[in-house]
Amino acid sequence: RSIGERLAIGRLLARQVRSSILLSEEEIATYYAANPSKFQRIPEAQIHHALFEVRPDQDEAKVRARVEEALAKIRAGADFVETAKQYGDDPAGSGADLLTVRRGELAPEIEAVAFGLPPGGISGPIRTAAGFHLIKVEKVRAEAVAPLAEVREAIREQLFQEKFEVKRKEYLAGLRARSS
Repeated sequence: RSIGERLAIGRLLARQVRSSILLSEEEIATYYAANPSKFQRIPEAQIHHALFEVRPDQDEAKVRARVEEALAKIRAGADFVETAKQYGDDPAGSGADLLTVRRGELAPEIEAVAFGLPPGGISGPIRTAAGFHLIKVEKVRAEAVAPLAEVREAIREQLFQEKFEVKRKEYLAGLRARSS
């Protein structure tokens, strides 16, 4: 019975208080402009990656020739993922997975290319200590602050909750004052 009464009171409060809360687009825009640090994000890219290992016992020129052959096929229209599987050395299925990477997570040589190419762009051979890499950039999100359109609903919810708490306390205080 007690739980039922609490639920009924909660529904009554929600109905009485929620109906009195109005949020304007101007309030949302003002909150967004006043709190840019809350909407900062780390740039990220979605890429396909192919590794061509250069082991100490291998001839680097032969590996580079394989990379160039794969790149020529890709640039001629072959599918990046299929070509990466065919030519690459990644045992986990080179190029098959779409990786989401953030700034600071990759080798600097790869990162510079990943964030420098447009979506759909394919890199030339990138040499690192592990060997050669080819990447295909699918998507880049480089803006430092999320756009308002992307965070509008989260801001609306935040402002609504703040106003709800204030109005709920006012409503309960009014009820207490009338009952005494």
